[in-house]
Amino acid sequence: MPDTRLKIEAPGGSIFEIGLGDVQRWKGVLDCADAIALRRNGVDQLRVQLGGLRRWIAFQRSVGGSPLCAIGWQETIGAKTDDGGYIVSGSNRKMIAFLHPDGRVAIE
Repeated sequence: MPDTRLKIEAPGGSIFEIGLGDVQRWKGVLDCADAIALRRNGVDQLRVQLGGLRRWIAFQRSVGGSPLCAIGWQETIGAKTDDGGYIVSGSNRKMIAFLHPDGRVAIE
């Protein structure tokens, strides 16, 4: 599989890359990221703009024997909050882009 890494664009202009296996370790930084991108061999292949109510999605899985990398976002719309400001109901929508080993992209 080609060398695929996750690029994180953090507030203040900081940009760095991590391996997809290190996503949970960098969760705190990802939670405030402005954007994320999948880079293959040093070139951005997919980029997702975050912010507002959009939360990041990033993972790597083997599906049917093919290693797939994915990034995307999820957001809560029509949210209702309680008196403490916590979201108690609403609907979620998401977008996930899958990067195949041959460079094809599938979006859900």
